[in-house]
Amino acid sequence: MMVSIPATIGLAALGSHILVFIYGEEYAGAAIPLLFLAPILVISAYIGLASGLFSVREKPKEIFKISLIVLLLILFLNYLLIKIFSLYSLTFAIAGAAIATLLSWIIYAAGLNLLARKKLNIKTEAMLIVKPLISSAIMALVLFFLKKAFIDINLISGLLLVLSGVIVYTLAMFVLCGISKEDISMMKSLGTRIKFL
Repeated sequence: MMVSIPATIGLAALGSHILVFIYGEEYAGAAIPLLFLAPILVISAYIGLASGLFSVREKPKEIFKISLIVLLLILFLNYLLIKIFSLYSLTFAIAGAAIATLLSWIIYAAGLNLLARKKLNIKTEAMLIVKPLISSAIMALVLFFLKKAFIDINLISGLLLVLSGVIVYTLAMFVLCGISKEDISMMKSLGTRIKFL
């Protein structure tokens, strides 16, 4: 949550600029579907953790039914929303597919959360989500005002925005006591592994 929540907010805030920089001005319209797909970063992190718990406890069959329901739901929602939104434009049709995907993933995550409570007696600690959300909101606010200060978003100003976002988020997490000594040591060990690779 410490990484996926700010990454989601950052992607939503700077996504259009990233798309234009990488692919060109003609892809600026893809920023709308990207807004709906960005939250999947957080949801997929939770789904990976929750489904991993069922595997560790040797209960993978418990998530089979919900996976099947979500698969059918995503097919139905994609068909329905793409058909409805395609009446307006291709960009809206793509946004419809993004919304269908997001809704399905939200339902899947909620279902896994309920299963984890009932079958494994595991509850999600709210503060693990609340502190990164507050810090990310502060980061988004700073990015909003910084974006207005820049006349043109190019590679250098874009990198400065990303760096500013990382610094503001990290400071906010420290102020809210959202980063523990365990988190710092885990990041150090991860950094060591990356260097080793």
